[in-house]
Amino acid sequence: MNSEISTSNDDVDPLLSSDQELQNPNPKRRKHNRVRTGCFTCRKRKKKCDEHKPHCENCIRNKLKCQYPSQWNEALPLDFKLETFQYDELVPLHYKRKKISSNLKLQKVPQDLFGVFLLNASSLDVSSSSPKNKEILIVEEMADSEQVKEREVIGTELAGSIIHDKMENVTQLPIKTSLSTSSTSLPLLMHEENNISQVVRYEVDEHSNDALSWVFTGPMTNLHLFGKYIPNIELSPQDAELYVHCARDFMQQVSLPHAHPSLSPPNVWVNLALESSILIDVYLSCGATYLACLHQNSKVEQSQLQTNDNEQLAQKYHELSETKYNLAVKSLMSAISTNSIDLDSDWLMTAGLSLCLRDRANGLNGSRCTKHVSFVYNLIKRRIDKKRQSQRLGNTSPLSSITPVERLLIDSFLFNYTCSFLTCGKQDFASLPSPYSFFPDIENWFDVPIFQNCEVKWMNNPVLGAARNSFQTLAKLIYLLRSHYEFDGDGADNCHHMNDEIFWGLILAINDQEIDQVEKDNVLKLKQLLEIFPLGSKTMATSHSGEELSYSVLRSNLAVSIITINACKILAAKLINPKIPAYLPQIQSSVSIILEELSLYIPQDNYSSSICIASLFFCGVAIINKSQQDLLCCKLSNLKNNLSQIVANNLISILRKCWDKETTERVIFGDKCYKCFDTIFDRAILESVAF
Repeated sequence: MNSEISTSNDDVDPLLSSDQELQNPNPKRRKHNRVRTGCFTCRKRKKKCDEHKPHCENCIRNKLKCQYPSQWNEALPLDFKLETFQYDELVPLHYKRKKISSNLKLQKVPQDLFGVFLLNASSLDVSSSSPKNKEILIVEEMADSEQVKEREVIGTELAGSIIHDKMENVTQLPIKTSLSTSSTSLPLLMHEENNISQVVRYEVDEHSNDALSWVFTGPMTNLHLFGKYIPNIELSPQDAELYVHCARDFMQQVSLPHAHPSLSPPNVWVNLALESSILIDVYLSCGATYLACLHQNSKVEQSQLQTNDNEQLAQKYHELSETKYNLAVKSLMSAISTNSIDLDSDWLMTAGLSLCLRDRANGLNGSRCTKHVSFVYNLIKRRIDKKRQSQRLGNTSPLSSITPVERLLIDSFLFNYTCSFLTCGKQDFASLPSPYSFFPDIENWFDVPIFQNCEVKWMNNPVLGAARNSFQTLAKLIYLLRSHYEFDGDGADNCHHMNDEIFWGLILAINDQEIDQVEKDNVLKLKQLLEIFPLGSKTMATSHSGEELSYSVLRSNLAVSIITINACKILAAKLINPKIPAYLPQIQSSVSIILEELSLYIPQDNYSSSICIASLFFCGVAIINKSQQDLLCCKLSNLKNNLSQIVANNLISILRKCWDKETTERVIFGDKCYKCFDTIFDRAILESVAF
């Protein structure tokens, strides 16, 4: 255990006695180099820092908070103080490995990874096999190399087993930096406000879809190798497990199959982990959330003991997710308060959106999710203002210029923004911008497609796709619902109230023009798909990757747009006449279209079903037929997306209570009973969940 060392500027050799110091006013000083690099903690203690990120070994061993400078040559602050900190690493981060040149190290495949029983197809295959056919993965580590040799020992009964060698290079992420920095560590770069030209740009390699290939298919028995997935960062075994599940499973389950590969979260957001240790903590929390949802939503038939094990594991990873979440949020707040991060960094917006998706997967309420949405909006508004300022200064970069990362971020934000509008509380609603002021600011970002060689233009919208205009219409209707019917014009919050004149002008414009235009666009998009895919053709070769693109993939995304715009028709009718009954043909026609699109064109393992859950709420409250109610509940309960199952179950619970209440009261009160269709105005129910 290292003891505290005085931090005074006295460099007198400690070997000299006090008498010698008195006799010699200028004692001979020992020649040594001051510690001018490494973390502030080691420099304060005058200890040599191993400069390992995100926490050096000295700080972990001595349980001190490890803090690195934002720039490599930043001086140690005079008021810097040592703080104790409890780390959760299970092993030292920077341990030396013995060089093994000839001896092979046998490792058995574990039946579980730190208590994670593998239940889905994307996890490791650890099913037991015959001893005669059992393969043993053998790993030979080289201390001076990044290569891992896999050897499969075949035929254990034969003398002199035949060994097949396969060389597989463990590569780093395919990212090229066009502007390097002098920092030697994972940077929390701080840029000056006016220096908007000096940013770090990352280009995704042409074959970036292979970035995760070794994680997907490589051997996972050596979890310490997962740390190499983030260059220069080694994670503890537990954190490595969480990170891989985030990169491989969480990101995949929030990705839409219609998106261009270079715009999907696994190929964009994962790469941003290079830029901040805070984002790594966010990803660890997301990985733990996935594992909690995986065990909680397991539907395989099990014994009672296995069921209890899954419940315990789900609780364990839920608590771990909250721990990582609190650590990430605390670090983020500290970094912002000390101005040690660049507020225009892409990773910062990614952190906010990832935390919002994580909270949604955990089934937290709308206000909790809206906190992250509001945070991301402030970053977007800041970026929009800077683009305008840059254009006023005569720079050639137009307002419509947008990077692939920005396109993914803004598209993801639109989805979370729309859903948050419906379920957040009054105070959080006031923190969000009006869609009538926000959408014009970002409309020109969608004018020019990022990739020109897409089969359909909406592949450039990696989240909403063809449904972007439908979601914007839905956001406007939700805004009208809340600002006109929820806020009192004579109350203290009258600044958010919309009077009758403005309300009727906007709602009639949406009902008579905007909804009709979106429906016409959907018809044109369907014709375009039928032209691209000849009659009877299910797949075709894409121009951007050479892989086969399924018709059902694009059709499922178009189904989201059709479902959303029909939900808008239901909501618009209710806003125009709050007392309108659900049994009217115009309402039931939209209900039938929604259920038809959901049943025929959106597979249950397609994440498209997850982004239209808010629209399915408006459909559900308008259903009057028992068979249609059962159909909707069946579709929601059988979603194969683990991150959406809690949200779907919450919606089923709300709908069943409302349906049962209406059925029961109708027997007693007749037509004056509670109407499920009126749940649209019930804030207590809506604010208890998140869509």
